Amino acid sequence: MIRRVASLIAASLLLCGFTQPRYGGMATRQEASLIHHIEAIKHLHIWGDTLSARQYAEAALQNDSTYAPAHHMMAGIAAKGEQALEHAERAYLADSTNRFYASTYVEQLLNSQKYGRATTVLERLVRRSTDPNHYRILAMLYASADRHTEAIAILDTAEVRFGRIAPLCRYRQHLLLITRQT
Repeated sequence: MIRRVASLIAASLLLCGFTQPRYGGMATRQEASLIHHIEAIKHLHIWGDTLSARQYAEAALQNDSTYAPAHHMMAGIAAKGEQALEHAERAYLADSTNRFYASTYVEQLLNSQKYGRATTVLERLVRRSTDPNHYRILAMLYASADRHTEAIAILDTAEVRFGRIAPLCRYRQHLLLITRQT
């Protein structure tokens, strides 16, 4: 667990190009956000203290309101509700190519029953996703919107990409039966 957190911290530092605070110890806004975010990671994942983690993540956002990793963390801490959706959306809009931000955003959209927007984001996500579960969720959203042919097609794509996965095959068979294609 500690190695995982240490690797998360090291990855955050490298991604942001952080070495040492500049100008005689004064950190830039993004560096200050990064420092607060690292503290939030430590408090959440090492000590399990969500209240302190939330405070550090909020401090990171006070320094830089567009700091996507802190928004992503706040969406996870908030778990459900409008606040979680708002943070997930801000993280996703800041970096729509990040599959973790997209996945969290989809989860929050589904929790808020905003299925149309969730479908749109999932359609973009499955193009680069390595998670078969994204295909299953998209197929379910298609099926709930009476788009059975598209649901079957997305499950076929998942089978070609990942091989046979029993739950996906069973769901595909179910869709074929209800549309009388077998």
